[in-house]
Amino acid sequence: MQLIQDLIAELAAGKYENFCRMSVVDLEFLFNLVGPTIVKQDTPLRQAVSAKERLLVTLRFLASGDSYQSLSYIFRISPQLIGRIVPEVCAALNVALRDEIQVNIFITIQIQIESSECMLQNVEKSTFDLKRLLR
Repeated sequence: MQLIQDLIAELAAGKYENFCRMSVVDLEFLFNLVGPTIVKQDTPLRQAVSAKERLLVTLRFLASGDSYQSLSYIFRISPQLIGRIVPEVCAALNVALRDEIQVNIFITIQIQIESSECMLQNVEKSTFDLKRLLR
């Protein structure tokens, strides 16, 4: 929780946006979308990682590609827990943003066509080599 407060305090210097690679407005928008989904309850044995911190860990992972071990030093959360947080939050983001995500189908089809042509070329070469061997 201290990290979030430190980041918000550094907003004026522009460091927050560099850390998360997004504006505070965008972060709040995402948090409002997925916050209720990713919140966890405290137990008598431990305090749960807050929903905002879970979102920040995931956004930092997506923005930087840092390892879970590296993120554990920054956020003071175990790499094992980060390994559970990131997929959970990504799944929540995927569900919440499903209508906002656009996939370019043309590129997908073109890739499939190109890979099929490559496979055909390889089959033709194999057939040619096989014919030469059978002579």
